[in-house]
Amino acid sequence: MERPILNQNLARVSPMQFGAVADGKTNDSAAILEAVKVAREEDKLLVLPEGEYYVDQIIVLNNVNVLSENAKILFYGMERSKPAVWMQDNVNIFGTIRIWIVDNTKDGTVNHGGRCNMGFGVYEDGAGAHHCYVENVEVTGGYENQNGILMTGDTSDVLIDRVYTPNGENYGRVVLLHWGNAKDHFPIGEWSVENGYGHVDGWKPTQFPHDIKIGLIEGENVGSAIDKKYQGEGAFHIAAGYNIEVDELRFRNCGAAMCITGGDCGFEYGTDADKAHKQSNIRIHKLFATGVRFAAIYHVGYMLMDMKKSVDTDVIVDEIYAEASTATVALITYSAKHFEVKKATLKGFTNYALQVDGENRNVKIGTMNLENGSSNAAIFLEHTGKVGRPDKLTIDTLNLKNCRNDKAAIINVRQGAELKVGTINAENVCAKSVLALEKGNDFDSICIDTVNLQNVEGIQAMVDVQAAVAADRKVCIGAINADLPVTMGEHCDVKLG
Repeated sequence: MERPILNQNLARVSPMQFGAVADGKTNDSAAILEAVKVAREEDKLLVLPEGEYYVDQIIVLNNVNVLSENAKILFYGMERSKPAVWMQDNVNIFGTIRIWIVDNTKDGTVNHGGRCNMGFGVYEDGAGAHHCYVENVEVTGGYENQNGILMTGDTSDVLIDRVYTPNGENYGRVVLLHWGNAKDHFPIGEWSVENGYGHVDGWKPTQFPHDIKIGLIEGENVGSAIDKKYQGEGAFHIAAGYNIEVDELRFRNCGAAMCITGGDCGFEYGTDADKAHKQSNIRIHKLFATGVRFAAIYHVGYMLMDMKKSVDTDVIVDEIYAEASTATVALITYSAKHFEVKKATLKGFTNYALQVDGENRNVKIGTMNLENGSSNAAIFLEHTGKVGRPDKLTIDTLNLKNCRNDKAAIINVRQGAELKVGTINAENVCAKSVLALEKGNDFDSICIDTVNLQNVEGIQAMVDVQAAVAADRKVCIGAINADLPVTMGEHCDVKLG
C-alpha cells in the first residue's frame, strides 16, 4: 500500500458540531459517533481537534478519512473482547491519535483476544480490515496483559507509520498479528498437544494477516506490571501471518522484544492459498532493545498444538542491538525454515547469545558482536523437543569482547547437522575451550575457518570432546592464531588447515 495524501479539499465535519466538549469529563460518545456517520455517508473529512474525549462505546471506522489534531480518546468500561477503535475497510487516519483505555479491570483479555486499543479485523470470525493507513498512533492504558494494536483475520494492505506506547507496563503485546476465525476452531478440553483442536460443523478456514507494513514500533516498560513468569509473548508478536515488514522496533525495558510463532494451529486449517504462503517474507530492518528481561528475539517455527508440524517461517532481520537486564538468552530460534540476522550487537546476556534448537533448517548470522557476557557458551546448538536436530547454522564473523564463559566453550554443540563459522575473534575472554562437543553429541560436520585469540584465559584446547564422536563425523579448523592443544577429552577426528 502506498502512503495516501490528505485531500485538503474535502468538506469537514467535527464532533464539536454535535456537542462534543473534549474536556476529559463530559461523555462525548454520541457526538463522535454522529460525526463518524456523517463523514462516512457524506464523504467528508472527520476532524478531531486537540482535546480529551470521554468515550464509553466502540468507535467503528469504515470508508472514512480522519484528521486527528493530537486528539486523545479516553475509553471507559469497554467490552472484554472488543477493540476501542475498530478499523474496517478503507480508513485513513492522518496526524496523531492517542488511544487510552482508562479502566484497569481484571477482566481484560485472553492473550490473543479481540480487546485492544486499535483493532483491525475480527478475531472471532476471521473477517479482516483492508486498505488502511495510520500516520501516528499512541496507545496506553489500562487492563492486565493488554494488546495495543491487534491485526487479525485476513487483514491486509495496511500501512502504519508509527506506533508508540509511553508506558506499556500492562501490555503483553504492543502490536500483535494473529490468525482469525477462533469461533470455528477451538482447543478440546484443557489445551494440550494431545487433545488438539476441535471444529464446529461446516467450519470455515482460519484467516491470516498479510501484506502489512509498519514504520516504527516504540515502547517503554512493556510488560513490567505483568506476572513475572514468561508467557511466550513479545512486545511485537506475530502469531501466524506473512508478507510483513517493519522498519524499526525500539523498546526500552521489555520481556521479549519480538516473538514469532506459528500460532496454535499454524496454517493447518487455512485456505490452499494461505498454506502455500505459510509464514514467509517477514522482514525487520532494525531492532533496538535495552533492559531485555527474556530475549531479544524468540522465534518458534512450529505449530504450538503440534511441535512436529512446521509452519515454514522465513524471517530476516537486518540489524539488532540488544542489552540485557535479566535476560539469559539473546536470540532463540526453534524449528525455523529460514532465520537470518545480518548484524547483531548483544550486550550483557548471562547465558547464550544464540540458542539454536529443534529442526531449524537454515540459520544464518552475518556478524555477531558479543560484549560483557556470559556464564555459558556464546552459541549453543541442541535438540530438546519432539522434532529433529538443527540442520544448518552459518556464522560469518563472531566477535567476543570482555566475555566470561568460565566453565563452557565459546560454542557448544550437542546436536546439529552442519555448523560453519568463518572467523572467531576473542579478546579479553575467559572460556574452557573454543568448541565443545557435548555428551550425546550428534552432528555431520563442523568447520571453523579462522580463530584469533587475544588475552584469553582458561582455554585448555581448541576442542573439548566431552563424549566420543562417531568416526564418520568430521571437525575441520583452519588457521589458529594461538598456541593451544587441538583437542582434549575423548576421541575426535579434527583436521587442521
